[in-house]
Amino acid sequence: MTFRVMSAALLAVLAVAGAARAAEAPGAAPAPVAAPSPPAAADARAPEPRVEHLVTEDGAVRIEEDRVRSQTTRIVVKSKVPGLGSYEIAPADLSKDPATDTKGGKRIWFSLPF
Repeated sequence: MTFRVMSAALLAVLAVAGAARAAEAPGAAPAPVAAPSPPAAADARAPEPRVEHLVTEDGAVRIEEDRVRSQTTRIVVKSKVPGLGSYEIAPADLSKDPATDTKGGKRIWFSLPF
């Protein structure tokens, strides 16, 4: 393209833009831009924690483990052998010092189930 053709095309684009601008009412305010809506109350809260219920099973026992935020909260061991009861293993509390946590890792037997 030559310089003259490019100049003519540029002048045509500017003329169209100027005509569109002149068509607007003088002194009229530009169209308001929509303000972003405030986040809903549900969006402001923290997301729900990830909860997992894992079941491991073999020929003798069934182990059910509950985890919240990848931290084990409950372990229940159920025996498949007749006459043997089930028990719960109390997981260690990570918010306590392991030396003072007397409950962590201990078995809790269900002797009188309701």
